[in-house]
Amino acid sequence: MRCPRPWNPCIHAGVNLDDEQKAVIGQVIPWTMAFLGLSFVACALLIIGMPPLSGFIGKLSLLSALLNPLGLGNAVDAPIRPAAWGLVALLILSGLASLIAFARLGIQRFWTPEERPSPLLRRYECVPIFFLVGLSILLTFKAEPLMHYTLTTAQNLNNPEQYVMAVMATRPVPSPEAKAAALEVQP
Repeated sequence: MRCPRPWNPCIHAGVNLDDEQKAVIGQVIPWTMAFLGLSFVACALLIIGMPPLSGFIGKLSLLSALLNPLGLGNAVDAPIRPAAWGLVALLILSGLASLIAFARLGIQRFWTPEERPSPLLRRYECVPIFFLVGLSILLTFKAEPLMHYTLTTAQNLNNPEQYVMAVMATRPVPSPEAKAAALEVQP
């Protein structure tokens, strides 16, 4: 006896079927949804701080500063404070919570079939997304100059003497109104 439907599980065992008993194999995903989904994944990984993107470098520098406050070159066997361990745990747990939240949101938005049509996206509207995701990937590979800049900035903020001396050593420049008032007073 033959089954009435061509994609019935009694004939084709192991084939995924949707709600209308049609084969899921070969369904076309619109390019806009595929592009937006992949962009969402890249941005989520960036925000979460997963290893291939620059968010991981920031998280790693935070963790290394917590575990060795004097810097990588100054290895001192000082005990790590409990507050630092608490912050390390919070950083790791926040990454895990973000991963779960973004995964749920991505599945709900991009993988759940809905009755509405996929959004219209012009090709030139993809340029800013490519640009920003590309910059974050570039930032991953060129992180050393930025880390050097932020380290120098942090050192200058912790030791403001050079800035104060530079400001105090400058000669005041009078405003145009003060120059005009000085010219009126002189005979």
